[in-house]
Amino acid sequence: MTDLRPGALHLVGLTVGALLIWLLVQRLEGVDLAAVADAVRAVSPGRLALAGLAAAASFAALGAYDATVHGALGTGVGTGRARRAGIRAVAVGQVTGMGAIVGALVRWRSLPELTLAQAIHVSALVSLSFMAALLPLAALAAWLFLPAMPGQSALPLLALVALAVILLLPRLSARLPRLAALTGRLGGRPMLRLCLWAALDTGLAALALWLCLPAGAVPFGPLLAAYLVGLGAGLMTNAPGGLGAFELTLLALLPVVPEGELLAAVLLFRLVYFAIPALLALPGLIAPRPPASGLRRADGRQAAALLADAPCPEWALARQQGELRHGPGGALFLSRAPLVLATIGRTLGTAPLDDLAALARDEARLPALYKCDARTAARARAQGWAVLGIARDGRIAPHGWTTAGARHRQLRRKLNQAAGAGLAVQAATAPLPLDAMTGVAAAWAAAHGGERGFSMGTFSPANLRHQRTFLAWHDGALAGFVTFHAAPCGWALDLMRQRPDAPTGTMHALLAAALDTARAEGVGRVSLAAAPDVAGRFAALSRYLPTGLVQFKESFAPRWQPLYLAVPHPLALPVVLAALIWQIRRGHSRRPAAAPVQENDEDFAFAPPAPAWQGASISRCEPPT
Repeated sequence: MTDLRPGALHLVGLTVGALLIWLLVQRLEGVDLAAVADAVRAVSPGRLALAGLAAAASFAALGAYDATVHGALGTGVGTGRARRAGIRAVAVGQVTGMGAIVGALVRWRSLPELTLAQAIHVSALVSLSFMAALLPLAALAAWLFLPAMPGQSALPLLALVALAVILLLPRLSARLPRLAALTGRLGGRPMLRLCLWAALDTGLAALALWLCLPAGAVPFGPLLAAYLVGLGAGLMTNAPGGLGAFELTLLALLPVVPEGELLAAVLLFRLVYFAIPALLALPGLIAPRPPASGLRRADGRQAAALLADAPCPEWALARQQGELRHGPGGALFLSRAPLVLATIGRTLGTAPLDDLAALARDEARLPALYKCDARTAARARAQGWAVLGIARDGRIAPHGWTTAGARHRQLRRKLNQAAGAGLAVQAATAPLPLDAMTGVAAAWAAAHGGERGFSMGTFSPANLRHQRTFLAWHDGALAGFVTFHAAPCGWALDLMRQRPDAPTGTMHALLAAALDTARAEGVGRVSLAAAPDVAGRFAALSRYLPTGLVQFKESFAPRWQPLYLAVPHPLALPVVLAALIWQIRRGHSRRPAAAPVQENDEDFAFAPPAPAWQGASISRCEPPT
């Protein structure tokens, strides 16, 4: 059934707006137009010029508001273009009325790189979040400066409740899927930024109105409060410029100002703040600029094409978390941690460091290249970024791999133990034993303090169809399994899960079987994923790092490739490292393994100690070079 509520609300608003316009007309019948004209002439050109400057600054704040929303929704639109489109949308929408709808169309026209759905999403979030920010501002100002306003005693409580809802937005979004879909990544910090931009915008707009009055007509405080209340009333009616509701509110709340002077100020204000900005916005609508270069979020078809041409198998993690971004120079896989926006693994083409930094700035985060290869790290260092070696990626070329030789002595011993225990390993085919796999994953998580997050894989039955899976059976029950991200460039180890009572050598047998299959299928490279670089920069910390994971991988005699972390400034390294560690350890949902939970323990050079391979369901590596 079609939901008629949004249309009904708009209709109610327009009906109320029309009624208020009629009431305003009735109110103005007795107004002395000559007195209004005299009041207009009484405002000095200097005050009008200052009003124009205040209006320009107010629109600049509105542009920053739009840019913050674009960052929260991850549209990929550059800050400058987002600001200009937002200013244009407000300038036109406030004159025509129906600001959210008109604003969406203006943004769509101004930003051809957006779909209509994206433009509507941006416009809706701008409108709703602005009203949410305006409510506590108006309530607080009315409480401070309008003592005669009805309901004075309830205004502080109203302001506090509204602020509490704003601050609790991240938690509410986590529990309300529809709200989460609307707000995107509009968490506490970005929402506070929106509140600050809204306060700056409305304060400057009120200043412009105050400057349109004769000097000394009314103190700024009461006018600010009346303006905020009138603005809210006007926005709710969806009438052009809030016509009717805005004027009636000002007349009711500012009785100390003569009607002629107040109406003259409103006329001048509508000229400075409405008519002139709308005229200035028209050229941008007639001939919008083409899409700017930059990183844009890949849609369904684009993402499928990028995954088919992925530079490393770990990009498959985008099916579970993070996102793929693309631009003229290439593409990359992004994931987020507190305060950090990081690429994971290799980039397709040249790493667009400037675009990444701009995108991170839009989201109020620090940009980072996480687990990038030596070539990308060198390029980042050449552009002034700080680079730190953090881990090594174990790679194997299956066509030449064998269990023979002294380097595989430990591996052969583990394989013999597994075979002696009667372990049977197979490459999985559909249908998978999902119930048994879920039980094994849950047991593993319970035994290891839960799952890990950020760049790790997730046990998800829906995602298994995109992976290569190998199963180990013992006494008719599933003892463990491993999964690999599979791509044309190779395979990368993702999940490693076994029961606590699985026979010794279960994981060794599973990986050996996977390597045999990869060799038979002509796979060019298999990555065992990252392990702490205990022999490198952090050798002195080796006693605190999960060296068992390294020993497990060493038994397969891989070729180790260094992985790096790069950030724009050395001072950002501690912050980024702390954020990544937290995201890996705590920044994920600790739900049962039956639900999509984050995988692995390995991945990060600073992960806590864990028994050998058990700490790691591994994701991320790099493709053949």
